[in-house]
Amino acid sequence: SITRLKRALQYELSLPIAEIKFESLSNAPEEMIQFTYNDIQYGPTLRPRYKMRVIYKGAERFTSLYTIGKTNSGTWKFITARPLLSPSN
Repeated sequence: SITRLKRALQYELSLPIAEIKFESLSNAPEEMIQFTYNDIQYGPTLRPRYKMRVIYKGAERFTSLYTIGKTNSGTWKFITARPLLSPSN
């Protein structure tokens, strides 16, 4: 749920949240969580569904962007990268 995501952010960063916005994905590589690093391909832990923009309280109006996805059980989660399996040689 959105409340769980908000609590996780507040706990992790210890910053009060002013606003959370959900935006459509633009299919940019950083939103799709698909990249190669040190010859290892990485992909998302869940299918990306939305971009979540978090704006924190304070004069700086610090902003963070997250890609979120929905599990089979219906829970919304932050997406992280994981190594993709490659065929054995």
